[in-house]
Amino acid sequence: RFTHSQLRDLERLFQENRFPSLRVRRDLARWMGVDESDVQEWFKMRRALFRRHSRLMMFCELPPITENNSP
Repeated sequence: RFTHSQLRDLERLFQENRFPSLRVRRDLARWMGVDESDVQEWFKMRRALFRRHSRLMMFCELPPITENNSP
């Protein structure tokens, strides 16, 4: 759906702003020559991936659970 160059631009914008406004999405879509709905869907999916990755990192950083059997 997107070229490598377009994906690089989308990623750069995502790092700056995870929730671009309607106007920003429209301008970006027009500049890239794609539908605004494609840009909107890309941001939606990218945010989901970001949340999933953040949760995984949180679980990786948790200390191990130890059983305490002492009275």
